[in-house]
Amino acid sequence: MLASPTLYLPVDYFPYPEPDEFMKPYIKDFEGQGTLIPAAAAIKEVVDIPVICVGRLDENKAEEVLEQGKADIAGFNRALWADPDMPRKLMEGRPEDIRHCTRCGTCEGGGKISAMGPRVCRMNPALGRYDRDPKPAAKRKRVMVVGGGPAGMEAACTAALCGHRVTLYEKSPQLGGHLPLAAMIKGTYLDNVELVESYLVGQVERLGITVKLRTEVDIELVRREAPDAVVIASGGVYEIEAIEGETWLNHTDVNKLQGMADVPSRVFTAAFLNSVTKRVLPGVGKNVVVVGSGIAGLQGALWLKKRNRNVTVVSNGDEIATQMPPRFRNRLLPWLEEHGVRIYTEAEDLRLKGKDLYLKTPGYPKAVACDTAMTLPGMSAATELYEAVKDAGIEVHLAGSVKGDGNDLIVDAIRDGREVGLAL
Repeated sequence: MLASPTLYLPVDYFPYPEPDEFMKPYIKDFEGQGTLIPAAAAIKEVVDIPVICVGRLDENKAEEVLEQGKADIAGFNRALWADPDMPRKLMEGRPEDIRHCTRCGTCEGGGKISAMGPRVCRMNPALGRYDRDPKPAAKRKRVMVVGGGPAGMEAACTAALCGHRVTLYEKSPQLGGHLPLAAMIKGTYLDNVELVESYLVGQVERLGITVKLRTEVDIELVRREAPDAVVIASGGVYEIEAIEGETWLNHTDVNKLQGMADVPSRVFTAAFLNSVTKRVLPGVGKNVVVVGSGIAGLQGALWLKKRNRNVTVVSNGDEIATQMPPRFRNRLLPWLEEHGVRIYTEAEDLRLKGKDLYLKTPGYPKAVACDTAMTLPGMSAATELYEAVKDAGIEVHLAGSVKGDGNDLIVDAIRDGREVGLAL
C-alpha cells in the first residue's frame, strides 16, 4: 500500500479523497479563509512587524483577510503561477480576465519538491516560458478552429490575441467539450474544473471570437469557408470495446455519461450536479465494475464509491493512473484499497453473465459481482479531418486529445492550444 507523502504535503490535498482524522478539526478553516489564517491572525496580535499570510487565497479571500486585520500582506504563489498578471488585472478592474489556479496539483508533479524539475501549470502554459506569451503575428490570417473544448478555446483565444480573425466551430450546443462532465464528477471542492470552463468561455466572448455552435465540420465545409489556416481540436475518440453479454441495462460508458450530462450541465452548476448524483444515479446498479485504470477510471471509481456503490476496477493494461499528479494519486490509491475497491490489471476475456463479470487475470479466472459495467477509457487519435485538410493543401494544425493517447489531460489541451495559436 502506498503511504501518503509526508515530506511535502500542502494542506490543499489533505481533504482528498477524504480528510485524515488529524485534519478534520481544521476543515472549517480550510473551507473558509484557509487553514493558515488563524495562525497568521494569532501572530499578528503579539508582534509589531508586518505579517504575511498565504494558503489557498484568491483575490476575494485575501481582501477579506486584510480588511479583518488578520494579516498585513496577502501572499500568492500558485495563483501567480496561474496568472502573473493577476494584481494588474485587479488594479484595472478586470477580475473576470484572471486565470485562476484550480488547485489541480499539476505544479506538484514530482516527489520531493527539489527533484521536480521545471514547474508546469495547467492554466498557464507560459509559466517559465515567455516565448509562449502571445505576440502580434507577422501576417493576419483567417483561422478556422474546429472544437470548442479547452484546446480549441485556448487556440482560438491565443490566435485572436496574436491578431488573427478567428471563427470557432463546435458541434454541440455549448462550448466546453468534456469539461462539464469532468466538473460534475470531480465537483468543485478541490480540483475546480469549472474555473477552467468559465475562464475560457469568458475569454472567447470578451475577445469577440465568432462562435458557430451545433456545427459539425467536414472537409466540404472547410473548402467552402476557405480559411488561411485550420486548427483541429475536435477531441479524440473513446474506443469502447464491446464486452460479451453487454446490454443497455448492464453496461454504460463515458460517451453515454457525456450525453446524460449534456442538458443538465447547461442549466445547473457542477457542484449542484455533483451533489444530486449522490442521491440519484439512474442506470447504475449497486455493484459496478469500472473498465479502465487510467485517470478517468480511478476518478470514476472514487465518484461511484462515494455514491455507495461496490466498486471494482479492471484494465487490460498494467498501469494505474500514471498521469495523475502524485499529490492526489498517492492519497487516492490507499483510500481505494481501504474502502474495498480492488484493481485488477492485465484482465482479458471480459464476459457479462447474469449479475457477474467474468475475466481472466494472470494465473486464474475470476468472477466479480457486477450489476453495471462502466467503461472509462483514455482517448485515441481522430485525425481523419486533419488528413483531409492537409491533402487539400490548407495549413492545418492539431491540438489536444485529437492527437490520441497521452494528450487527453486539460494541461495537454491548454498547452497545445497555446502552441498552435502561436504557430499560426
